[in-house]
Amino acid sequence: MPLRPLAALLSLIVAGCHGGIHRRGEWQAMGDVGFGFPAGDFLFSSEGAGAPELGLRAGMAGFVRDRTALLAAGVYRYYSPESGSVNAGEFQLGLRYYPPIDFHIGKVPVGPFLDAFAGIMHASASFPLDGTATNVSGEWGLGLEAILGTHTGIFGGYHFRHLSNGGGNVPENPGYNNNQFFLGFAWRW
Repeated sequence: MPLRPLAALLSLIVAGCHGGIHRRGEWQAMGDVGFGFPAGDFLFSSEGAGAPELGLRAGMAGFVRDRTALLAAGVYRYYSPESGSVNAGEFQLGLRYYPPIDFHIGKVPVGPFLDAFAGIMHASASFPLDGTATNVSGEWGLGLEAILGTHTGIFGGYHFRHLSNGGGNVPENPGYNNNQFFLGFAWRW
């Protein structure tokens, strides 16, 4: 019967959602620093190409179930396009999932994760240059977290990020894409 293999697969997936390096009810404060560089004309036009980015993120994660967290973060971003520097503040909401493939490096537990964020950003000047100062963002990626002690961990990873004004006030809707690498510290309880 074709339903038996599907039921077996679903029970394996559900069983894998329990346990791991994070448990339901756990909280985590985290901060990271990231560096981004333009992705070029991948998926959307990138009028702001040539503008590297430095980002500082501080946030909280609440684990709504084993391996799955809802996130909220504030981000400071600094862009350096050819026309001069642009400072920006951003508020993000996100989701992080740790698949059931934890492993150890020596005695240190390590867990890979997948995450996605959506946010709204306001900058000191139009960014991209032909855009607006207020934009929405979406970023998604993957990383690794290592648990260093009872309450501490470090993490790092990669995000693809898209920034756009969603067509508001600028008909051409210039978007900006970049690749970001980040490294951070987490405190959990």
